[in-house]
Amino acid sequence: MAFGRRHFLKSSAALATLAGSPLLWSCSEQKPAAACNSAADYGVQLYMFRESFAKDPKGTLAQIAAMGFTQVEPFGLGGFIGIPGAPFFGLSIDEIASALKAVNLKTPTAHVSGKLDDANHTHELASKLGIDYFIEPLAEELLAFNDGKVSIAVPDTADKVLQMADRINLRGKKFHDQGFGFAYHNHHMEFAQVEGKTILDWLMENTDPNYVKLQLDLGWVAVADIAPLDALQKYGDRVIGCHMKDRDYSVQVTAGETDELMPEALQVKAPGQGGIDFTPILAYLDEHNIQNRYVEVDVTAQPFEDAKFGLAHLQKLCR
Repeated sequence: MAFGRRHFLKSSAALATLAGSPLLWSCSEQKPAAACNSAADYGVQLYMFRESFAKDPKGTLAQIAAMGFTQVEPFGLGGFIGIPGAPFFGLSIDEIASALKAVNLKTPTAHVSGKLDDANHTHELASKLGIDYFIEPLAEELLAFNDGKVSIAVPDTADKVLQMADRINLRGKKFHDQGFGFAYHNHHMEFAQVEGKTILDWLMENTDPNYVKLQLDLGWVAVADIAPLDALQKYGDRVIGCHMKDRDYSVQVTAGETDELMPEALQVKAPGQGGIDFTPILAYLDEHNIQNRYVEVDVTAQPFEDAKFGLAHLQKLCR
């Protein structure tokens, strides 16, 4: 994925045609949740601020804290292809820890894009940054590399998915044996059917729940045409946190008009900018004590504005 690329959006009247969808709700119709915790902590995924963070990590963290967020989720631990300098862009672990402490931001979870096989480095990250869970954001089995280009390649047999589950389970066990939690983060591809079952079902059924938890990305669940609340209810006993994203059903996706690895990312928006009703979702998260809630928009030209809007929308529902 290129760094600092341009993106193109095309909207249509699709919103009207989807009015009957169980996923689609008017934001104005969302009501405060009866069991919603107005004091819940919210964070942001730093990938959303990748350009600002690369230029000024400390200043970006200060701006995030000033908006009212209490957590951030680092990305690119172990290195991130296409974004040189990730995850901390020149700052040492001690320096980033100090910058986080200065603005009262915590990092209970972090995305691991590289191998992160050095146990000493892993322990240093966890101890100095307070990381409880290391998260795999995108499985290597879902990617194909040809002629220097990367594309999405969904496994098409149960054997391939089971091999993927075995690898993820082994990785989770390694983190577990070091004293840390491990979770898998979904996109929409994991809801593809393989031999009568979704990839995510294969993964959850064939990994040890003690080793592999789930960070449920609600926006990508919606992109897969699955109701986020249904997914939460199905996988809730494995969910340790969520990416709080919306889906704009009016955005039409055409692969040739964007250089995004996943063109569907153009539909992913901040909470309140799309069609997901977050009221019952927040009630469910509170009822089941699911913490680690991160606002994120994968592709946006205005990350600070979108993050602030998403936070305000979620907090408004808890009045």
